Amino acid sequence: MKVLLLETLGADYGAYFLTRGFAKLLGAENVRMWPYKRTNEGQPDSYPERYFNGRSLRVVGGQVVYTEPYSGSELWADPALWRFWKPEKNLPSARLPNDMPVRHATPIGIPESSDEEIFAMLGRREFNLIVLNACRWHGSAALHELRAVFGQHLPPVVIADHDDYTQRRWDFADVFKPVAYFKRSMLVGGHRSEFDMGQRDYPVRPMPFSSMWEIDWVPWEEREVDVFCVFGATQVMRRRFKDVTLEVMQKFPDKRVMAAVGHPMGHAEYLKMLSKAKIVVDQQSFGTDTLRFWEASSAGACLLSDFNLCTPPEEVKPGTHYYKFDNDLSPNGDQQNFVAFRRELERAVTDDAETHARARRLYDAVRRDHTNAARAAYVISETEKILGRKL
Repeated sequence: MKVLLLETLGADYGAYFLTRGFAKLLGAENVRMWPYKRTNEGQPDSYPERYFNGRSLRVVGGQVVYTEPYSGSELWADPALWRFWKPEKNLPSARLPNDMPVRHATPIGIPESSDEEIFAMLGRREFNLIVLNACRWHGSAALHELRAVFGQHLPPVVIADHDDYTQRRWDFADVFKPVAYFKRSMLVGGHRSEFDMGQRDYPVRPMPFSSMWEIDWVPWEEREVDVFCVFGATQVMRRRFKDVTLEVMQKFPDKRVMAAVGHPMGHAEYLKMLSKAKIVVDQQSFGTDTLRFWEASSAGACLLSDFNLCTPPEEVKPGTHYYKFDNDLSPNGDQQNFVAFRRELERAVTDDAETHARARRLYDAVRRDHTNAARAAYVISETEKILGRKL
């Protein structure tokens, strides 16, 4: 089986996890990225700025130029745009660092194929599935080009929308008519802005982040930190959660607490400390999913989180797998009274046996059902169910 992933050249954690998952599941030699995303392989890259000084990127006479402003939908419908642009032409560009886009990751190992090779493979019908691996513009322009060349003779197409927003991108779905639409930010119970763009009948399936980490379980009695509340981002809510955690833990002077905001340690040390912690505080910030949730669960910690996403195929449930508190989703935290957070933190600290049990259940569930490869297998199996046949 072979899969073609239509990539966007900007950083996208979810897209990286799914690409890595397909490579793990099928073997990297059976996966292709188009356009080729060099940052997934540890190489720095650049990508074009869509707008510059109030003007928009266009292809005119085989040359990339900036001309009168026009809409984003026109931009990603241009089938030749991303292939004509080259960074050495001194056009305005944004530099992509060697972050893959997860800085601590290792190269995936997917072979690079030329445009001609990709077209030849499609012509020979080597691909069983095409994944538009973000509702963004590079991959969308690529899919427009493939549809213009191959028409209805393409393999089944699915959309994987990894962005933070809860709205479903029917503008993309209406154009590309996917077999299925996989959505990262599907909240349990829905969200008031979920259908801001209307409703459609396309099959929608949840697909939050997943785990790329294989961390050995540290025996509970050997854990060195009782409560770990360390955040990289420094927005107001994160600082408040740190302060409230320290305030609550004053009731438990015999417990060991590590609390900080602003990248106080390198990532290798951070993962090591997660594996040595009993309780990890997680707060979803501006989105509805965090790397921390999947890092900490992969490390065997018990999470205290406002995580509220639908999770396939085995649901991750509060009360079973982690302690949950409600978040008002206000970036400034101006409505957050922390009552539920305080209550659940005290409960997790005082009921060590239950905290241990939840940590173990989540650790086992993530290793079994929520790895990168498991997400890729889920995309294939759900697509096959909808089609009623094998890919």
